Amino acid sequence: MKAKLTTLFGRHSAETYKKGTILVAGDTRPHKAYHLETGAVKMITYTPHGAQVIQHILVPGSFFPLLTINPQIRNRFWFEAMTEVSVQEVPYSQFTQYVLADFDLLKDQFDKLTLAVDKFSQRVESLAQSDVRVRILSTLSYLMSHFGTVEKNDTVICTLPITHQELADFIGASRETVSREWEKLKSQGIVDLQGGQIVLKNMQYFKGHED
Repeated sequence: MKAKLTTLFGRHSAETYKKGTILVAGDTRPHKAYHLETGAVKMITYTPHGAQVIQHILVPGSFFPLLTINPQIRNRFWFEAMTEVSVQEVPYSQFTQYVLADFDLLKDQFDKLTLAVDKFSQRVESLAQSDVRVRILSTLSYLMSHFGTVEKNDTVICTLPITHQELADFIGASRETVSREWEKLKSQGIVDLQGGQIVLKNMQYFKGHED
């Protein structure tokens, strides 16, 4: 099914956007649909006090936004380039018509959405029940599975730059708490930074905390 959407988007040349570019603004009807080729996009909301909450980090191969294919659902999310990104884009009306006209494609997207909802509910449970350490390790597991490269000595380097503030926004903790926990993990030889990139050094320990 992904091949069908790739065919749709493949009719258009890729566009490049800088880190920090807002591709879709919250509380607006999307004008374009996107296929993320390279880079990462964060899907975010804001609290009533203006604090950023990262709901999800989209990886290459993602199509977005999807929920508003249903006209009864308004878009509440902001989609912001987390790095420089390369995307293919089509008018959103064309995207929705293309999906809705193909039952198999629509079912495939529905299946993916239900799996995503299930995964999201598990994440909410984790945020409510797990301590910060577990939440950090779970998030790193996700990032490494999509952006990790294995180096010598079985260490893994995350090619996606992510700050302590972004980690905090993703796991529902304060930056100060994340920084303190990070230092503990670093002192235990589990994580490190190398050229601004996260390095996982103790994979045996880490595997016991995968998401």
